[in-house]
Amino acid sequence: MTEYRYPNETITLAITILLIGGVLLLSGVATVCLVPLLVILVVVLAYTGGRQHHAQLMRVAQPVTPETAPGLTAVAEDCVRTLQPGPVALYVVPSRTVNAYTFGLSKPNVIVLHSALVQVMDADEMRFVIGHEMGHIALGHTWLNTLVGGMAGVPMRWGILPSVIPG
Repeated sequence: MTEYRYPNETITLAITILLIGGVLLLSGVATVCLVPLLVILVVVLAYTGGRQHHAQLMRVAQPVTPETAPGLTAVAEDCVRTLQPGPVALYVVPSRTVNAYTFGLSKPNVIVLHSALVQVMDADEMRFVIGHEMGHIALGHTWLNTLVGGMAGVPMRWGILPSVIPG
């Protein structure tokens, strides 16, 4: 039976198995080492992106205060008393879109109301929207909204971030 065997096939098989094992080991080590680095990179980018977004917001949005929007402030204060979300900053951004969202990795978390939303809703409807957003804050969802960006309805510069998070 040995005349039908390829010369040195046992050595070739052993080398092949060792090479495949080495590739698997190397790719496993690379994955274990790179995934934490990618997660850290995503968090750093999200944090800096959130800070940039907040800075841009400060340039175009109007903070909701008793002087600028007394009715809206009263609704927001009522929601804070009920839900106790912690520090919250509320802004109205000029927009024709009917939308609201929250973001933030640090305090105060931010609730953004689009001006079109404020124009079309009454106090009870605004209480629902603001309460919904404060619910996200109270339950700790803002970090996720910040990290996944546009997938959660939050405008985010890096729309591809969710695709680099291993799933």
